[in-house]
Amino acid sequence: ENPAEALSLAIFPEMAELAALAAREGELWLPLDTRLHRSREVLLEWPESAGRNQWIAILDRMQDWSAREGAEPGIVISPAPLYPSHPDGRNPDAAFRQERFETRIRNTTRLRPAVMSEPAQRAQTELFWAISFRLPETALRIAAAHPAVVSFSDSLYLATALAETGDDELAWRRIETALPRWQPADRAQVAPVELLTDRVLAALMTPERREAVLLRHGPVNPGPSR
Repeated sequence: ENPAEALSLAIFPEMAELAALAAREGELWLPLDTRLHRSREVLLEWPESAGRNQWIAILDRMQDWSAREGAEPGIVISPAPLYPSHPDGRNPDAAFRQERFETRIRNTTRLRPAVMSEPAQRAQTELFWAISFRLPETALRIAAAHPAVVSFSDSLYLATALAETGDDELAWRRIETALPRWQPADRAQVAPVELLTDRVLAALMTPERREAVLLRHGPVNPGPSR
């Protein structure tokens, strides 16, 4: 109802995905289309920027998806390619990504020796780049050795990696353990919406787990489970 409340860089794509989830599950295609139009009007008032243009592009794709009432292909909000020089920019092979990771760590060590000489700082840097270069095994190894440097968003990536290997219970335990570290990025947020908008994580979220998250973070009154 108030698009300006949800246009921060940190949460706009997740809010767009959440709107798509509501449309798909509740068959609210026309209301979704109306709200997309209102959000677009707000965005057009913003100064020209790469972020604004990206959000408008997301809305355009969602509006087309809504107009077709979810007909395939459905909406998939993806980041820009990390490797534009690679023949397969979105999905380079693991060896290529590992090489880029190692090169980045070497360069960071050379340019920031003081930071990289401190174990926790080095672990935090290595974990950031392992996640950025989509190296789940490396990220899980670093997180196991240095749990104190793992942020909430890091935990979601690690949980996704575990769920993709079929270890749903361990994935959920990682999310559950990380929940106290979640903080809203915008006053429109009452819970980590990524748990529903990420397709892999959403499959983990049973009604009981959704309730547990809301009871921890959201404006939910204690009462019987529904």
